Amino acid sequence: MAPILKIRDLWKKYDGVPAVAGIGFDVSAGSMVGLLGHNGAGKTTTIRIVLDIIQADSGEVSVFGKTVDDKTRNRIGYLPEERGLYAHMAVLDFLLFMGVLRGMPMGNAKKVAVEWLERLELGDRRASLINELSKGNQQKVQLIATLIHDPELMILDEPFSGLDPVNRHTFEKIVVEMRNKGKAVIFSTHVLEQAERLLDEVIMLRKGVAVVQGTMEQVRGEFGRGWLEVRGSGIDKVLSTHPSIVKSRVLNDGTIRCHLGAELDPQSILRALVDSGAVIERFDRVEPSLNDIFLERVGGIAMDSEEADMIPREASA
Repeated sequence: MAPILKIRDLWKKYDGVPAVAGIGFDVSAGSMVGLLGHNGAGKTTTIRIVLDIIQADSGEVSVFGKTVDDKTRNRIGYLPEERGLYAHMAVLDFLLFMGVLRGMPMGNAKKVAVEWLERLELGDRRASLINELSKGNQQKVQLIATLIHDPELMILDEPFSGLDPVNRHTFEKIVVEMRNKGKAVIFSTHVLEQAERLLDEVIMLRKGVAVVQGTMEQVRGEFGRGWLEVRGSGIDKVLSTHPSIVKSRVLNDGTIRCHLGAELDPQSILRALVDSGAVIERFDRVEPSLNDIFLERVGGIAMDSEEADMIPREASA
C-alpha cells in the first residue's frame, strides 16, 4: 500500500541557513510518526511545507500520491501550534463553519460537532464565545475542528500544548483511536514521555537535520546498548572519570544514568566502584528512554563543526 504522505530530500533555507536539510520519510495509513526536536529544529517548517503553506526550496512532497490542492486539503486535518480560532464566534457556530468549509452538509456537521462536544465535556458550552473558554477548552475546540470532517491524514503541531494531565490523557486516547481506525498521523511534540507511548516511528531533528530516524524498535535497537543505572554513596567520582563512560546524568532519585562508549565494559566500572570503597545500592543495565536518546543525539541546540559537516548536501549542489 502506498504511503499517504511521502517526503523526499526536503530542503528549506532562510538567509542561507537550512531550516530543513534533506529530510525524508513516509507516513502510512494506521501509523503514527513523530517529529521531535528543540524550538527551531525544523518541525513546524516541515509541517507547513507539507500543507503548502510555505514552499520548499527543493525536494518532493506528495499526499495521497499527488501535490496538495484544495481537494486534497479536505482529506487532511491540521491542528496548528498557534490557536486558529475565531475568538468572538460561539463554539458550535465555529465548528459548523469549519465543517461546511471542509465540504460537510450543515446537518451532518452539526450532528458530528455536538457528538464531539458531548464527548469532550463541552456540551453545555456550545453557545459560549470561544474567548470565554479556558485555554484547555479552546484546545479541545481546535481538536474537534481538526477531526470534524473525518480526515484520513492528521497533522498535529504540539497537540498537547496547554493541557492539564487529565486532558492530555483524553487527547492521547483520541489520537490512538484515530490511528487504530486507519488514519495516518504525524505530530510534533516536546512531551517525550507521551511520544514514547504513542509513536510507531520517530524522527529527531537538530538544526533541520534528522539525527535519529526509524521505528521505535529500530531506534531502541540502535541506541539501546551500553546504558547503566547506578545508585549509592561515593560513586560520583568514579563515574565522572571512568574512561568507558561517555555521558552521565543524575535522575530525580539520585540514581546516575550512564551511557558507555564502544568498550561496553560494565564489569570494569563495577570493579572500579568496589575498589574505591563505594557503597552500591543499585547497579543495573537498562534500556534508554526516548528522553535519554533525545539528550544523547539532540542535546544542546548548537552544533559543533564535526556535526555541521554531517548536514547532507542538496541534490542540486
